[in-house]
Amino acid sequence: MVRIVLFTKKLIDPSQIWFLASIMRPTIQEIAMKANVGGFDKWARILGGSFFLGLVMVGAIGPWGLIGLIPLATGLFERCGLYSILGISTCKLQK
Repeated sequence: MVRIVLFTKKLIDPSQIWFLASIMRPTIQEIAMKANVGGFDKWARILGGSFFLGLVMVGAIGPWGLIGLIPLATGLFERCGLYSILGISTCKLQK
């Protein structure tokens, strides 16, 4: 069995390293499933996305207006992947 020496100079089994790494950082589900869009940001996304989709429906702009689906979806679901990656949240603090 392979043993690894860390900064503590103790022998650690590789399976323990995986365990330690998994408990020291949040999982993807914990990061991605938290609501991080709220307040003015939420409503601006919903209205902006709806506006672009409305322009596509009436033919005022081309298919590039379908990009409005992204802000509309992130506003409705209150989750933004980019905000999750950057650690940003516009939701009110939960007590």
